Amino acid sequence: MTKSEFLRQLSDRLQSLPERDRTETLTYWSEMIDDRIEDGMTEEEAVRDIGTPEEAAARIAGMNPIHTPCAPPKEKRGLKAWEIVLLILGSPLWLSLLLAVFAVILSVYISVWAVVISLWASAVAVTVCTLPLLALAVLLFIKTDAVGGILSIGAACITLGIGLCLLVLSLSLSKLVCSLTGRILHRKMPQNKCKEERK
Repeated sequence: MTKSEFLRQLSDRLQSLPERDRTETLTYWSEMIDDRIEDGMTEEEAVRDIGTPEEAAARIAGMNPIHTPCAPPKEKRGLKAWEIVLLILGSPLWLSLLLAVFAVILSVYISVWAVVISLWASAVAVTVCTLPLLALAVLLFIKTDAVGGILSIGAACITLGIGLCLLVLSLSLSKLVCSLTGRILHRKMPQNKCKEERK
């Protein structure tokens, strides 16, 4: 599929977007294809690497919930007297349950970070253990124990390899937890966007 065919099919699938947004989106995807061509791909390879127009439209639809039709605003009604009484009388039950759920979620979150921190500590400790093993190897070579020195160098290399693997794993896990935290904290409700759009 050529670049122009891809962009035409993508444009057909983005008819629900406003004209300005559609033009910006098509420009973005066109530049993505151009970047891949500049990196040495052919036009067909670049288009194939990006995916199908259907996949691109699905990704775009997932990123633009603001353009989904908004439900008409619901009329707000106040609480009736008996509802307020029930809320007050039931507060010892629902408030304690709410606090328990919050405590469980918080403890799970803290436990995940505790695992990440302990993994970092293990990675640093294992990596630092390489230095004494190298010092031992030098001492053994000085005392003319070549076999012991070679064994110490081998142990130092293994320890360094394990330590570096643990460091990479720790970094990946930290990024994952931070990313999930960011997604949870920055989750936006489509209804709020609809209200902003009306203003």
